[in-house]
Amino acid sequence: MLACLESLKPIDHQDYRDELLRKRHKDTFEWLLDDYRYRKWLNDRALTVLWINGAPGCGKSVLSSFLSERLAADSGIGRRVPVVAYFFCRHDNDYLQTEVAIFQNLLAQLLDQTPRLFRHFVSEYGS
Repeated sequence: MLACLESLKPIDHQDYRDELLRKRHKDTFEWLLDDYRYRKWLNDRALTVLWINGAPGCGKSVLSSFLSERLAADSGIGRRVPVVAYFFCRHDNDYLQTEVAIFQNLLAQLLDQTPRLFRHFVSEYGS
């Protein structure tokens, strides 16, 4: 499994995410935790995707950083947390703006967090 994940060449966004979190203003995005759409997504197992989109520079990366950190903290205290996959299309790196980079990284995160998905992927990887 490890060789399979490594073959996707995932980018470690942890440092960049932490940098974004340090730059945000205190209490920024706290409103989201009470938003009915977020609460519905978090509590309704039938809703599988919380899609965050918007124009360049409007704060999607900072919002995603906040959410991924918050959900990771929630999982540490035993709350049911959905699988979280995120990717930052950084303007300072052309490769990180390509579809290949996006899909490789999202797939690597999904496979890492949900090992049961490997059976769907391994047959393709092995051939």
